[in-house]
Amino acid sequence: MNRRDFMKFLGMASSASVLASCGVEKSTEKIIPLLVPPTDPDYLPGEPMFRNTICTECNAGCGVTARMVDFNVIKLDGIEGHPVNDGALCMRGQASLMRLYHPQRLKTPMLRKRNATEMERLEGNDFEQISWAKAYEMILDVLKKARENGRENVLLSGEVSGSVADLMENFSNTNGVTQLPAYEPYAHANLRAAYNAVFGRKEIPAFKIEAADFLVTVGADILETFVNPVSQSAQLERARVNNHLKWMHLEPHASMTGFKADENLKVSPGSEGHLLAYLLGAIVESKIIKNRLPAAIAENLPQVSKAKAAEQTGLSQEILETLTTSLVNARNPLLIVGGVATEQSNGLAVATLGALIQWTTAMTNSTVDFSAASMSGNIGTMKDLANLTQQLNQNKIGVMLVANTDPVGTAPTSLGLGDAMNNATFRIAIADFLTDTAKSCELILPLSHSLESWGDVQLRGDVTGFMKPVLKEKLFDTRSVGEILFELTRLSTNGENGETYDQWVQNRWAERFGENSVENVVTAGYYQSSNNGVKVSLQSNSTTAVLAGIDIGKAVSGAVAYVVPSVRTFDGRSAILPLSYEIPDPLTTISYGEWISLSKENAEALGLQEASLVHKTREVVSVEANGASRKLANFVQPGLPKDVFTIQRDQVSRAMLTFDKETGECLARLDNVALTATGERRSLSIQAGALEQGKRNITREEHKHEIGWLKGDETLYPDPNDRYETYRWSISIDMESCVGCSACVAACYVENNIPVVGEEEHLMGREMSWIRVQPYYFEDGTMDSLIMMCQQCDFAPCENVCPVYATYHNEEGLNVMVY
Repeated sequence: MNRRDFMKFLGMASSASVLASCGVEKSTEKIIPLLVPPTDPDYLPGEPMFRNTICTECNAGCGVTARMVDFNVIKLDGIEGHPVNDGALCMRGQASLMRLYHPQRLKTPMLRKRNATEMERLEGNDFEQISWAKAYEMILDVLKKARENGRENVLLSGEVSGSVADLMENFSNTNGVTQLPAYEPYAHANLRAAYNAVFGRKEIPAFKIEAADFLVTVGADILETFVNPVSQSAQLERARVNNHLKWMHLEPHASMTGFKADENLKVSPGSEGHLLAYLLGAIVESKIIKNRLPAAIAENLPQVSKAKAAEQTGLSQEILETLTTSLVNARNPLLIVGGVATEQSNGLAVATLGALIQWTTAMTNSTVDFSAASMSGNIGTMKDLANLTQQLNQNKIGVMLVANTDPVGTAPTSLGLGDAMNNATFRIAIADFLTDTAKSCELILPLSHSLESWGDVQLRGDVTGFMKPVLKEKLFDTRSVGEILFELTRLSTNGENGETYDQWVQNRWAERFGENSVENVVTAGYYQSSNNGVKVSLQSNSTTAVLAGIDIGKAVSGAVAYVVPSVRTFDGRSAILPLSYEIPDPLTTISYGEWISLSKENAEALGLQEASLVHKTREVVSVEANGASRKLANFVQPGLPKDVFTIQRDQVSRAMLTFDKETGECLARLDNVALTATGERRSLSIQAGALEQGKRNITREEHKHEIGWLKGDETLYPDPNDRYETYRWSISIDMESCVGCSACVAACYVENNIPVVGEEEHLMGREMSWIRVQPYYFEDGTMDSLIMMCQQCDFAPCENVCPVYATYHNEEGLNVMVY
């Protein structure tokens, strides 16, 4: 008997013996669970079905197709031709399926125990399950009592639109509840305030990159998290192919967006106001300016000379001239300002100057499109959260209902919201996991996943997306926000018509689209209305008022740290997804662990020792800012300027965060940061052996210089082409189009059921990913991403070691898996 057969029979015998002898209780699961097939006309046992819906992992609202087998969702992919994402999906969107099946999801309504012990509170066991009927009865009762006692009841939610927004307004009006401005950690307060002042539109316009031939981005990480990186990445590739797009990115730190730009220019922190003031002045003075500014605005523009701009930004005067000339002469230029450039104390000035450049160069109504705007005016800022905290501290709030947002876990600690919430008479959370905000509440209502829910979302000004349950039934006893508000409103008004929430939603759709059309638009997953365009005009009075009261700031002296959103976890909301840490960060290849990125110069100045690749440990530094400190492992990030550090949003101490008291913008730039070496070492799971390729001749940059260190044909295996008489499958990846987003890595995990092994295994080098994004840095500060492939197209190493022949090579050159 050969080795494979021996192992196969041994495995079968041992499992049968164990099951027979261990006395395990027999399962009640049916051997043939679907003996009578469901009525769904598309259903065939074992065959996939597809349903279109919306990804809700962030607010971009990408359209997704859910692939189901026997009514179990196994994969999400973008909807081809969708106006928001056109078939693509980001890493978090691919991984979001794990939110549906996550074992820590809240499953039933829970009420805090009155007599919980200290141990129960510490262990998080101070809640008990209750029924929905009891929860609803309790909510209506506490709302009534609070009103009778003269307290204000409030409702705080994340960004909502469509049917849920209407239900929220109806519920609030019916029950005497004040609906607060929506809370989003990244509300782009300065950017929206600038657009409101300059154009009278408190929204974020759509940036039509695919129509541009010259693109300038200032601070906005358009490939990572800014507004809709999926759409922007796809548009960028189309513009490069069709328009021969040239792209210049300006930033004070190091980002994936910067490394992928044609030209990545480093500006001094805080100097973006001087840069844009100079550009605007030069454009206004040019002979081919496309839109003139009224005299009142022109007189209030900050005056910055070329020499002054060069001094402040650190850019040469030649680069500034090139930038100005390219903007003025481009056929369809596009300027995008945002991210760290507007999330600082002079952010409103930066955003306003950017909007005026868009006007003078005729980008508005062209490459800056308000007809497809996102982030409507119902989103609040940190100022609104501060006002709520003040009301709580003054004992003015009765019932506080928080729906699908986590302000306690994401807002600056200085607000004191967590402690202030204790002053409300009753606190209710609608959440899918036990967030910091949910832990502060007395009643928790479990939230359904979007794949279990009915609803619609206004994705853009011209696009509506539809959600329809794709599962036969919900996994747990949960409700969507729309269901909860609908049922509470019906109970509070003694509604007796018997209409359910899903019927209400479908009737609403039928009224809007017609009985004959509603099925088609819901099946498609979206409806796009005719876009006639929104023509914006310059608001002279409000623009002049803003210009008269702003300070463009100046370059910051001393060390600064930038708190940046993560491509893996965004503002921390996706940290619950196991793949968020299993997949390495595309700039550092760090999977598990918390770190601060710093330059090589700063590491040497602190006396930090070289990293140990064998043990994957890094020295720990103490980071102090705004009166708070935190210990983080250090990581030397190539391309990061001296005295500039970066920390990801979900890894920073919230005590370090501050916000602009005038605009409510949460500030990404931390000034006067101090780093101190502690002498401690901490394990950091880094997947790359090295970030420099040396003389290994791996990426195209080395090949371009014709360095012939390897012949290119060294291998331990025979030539695979000798095995195939007819044809052989292969794969090629266009690395010019790759932005390093790692969506393909997440898709590979989900598609192939690759196990998540955790931090301990990663530290021992036992990661299970078949592919990953590997960055390689060069001495000139540039970087190339390379997809480290699974190598299964030739001779996969699993083939000749598998004892049960579960993996083998077929006659067409493919590695075949017998699941």
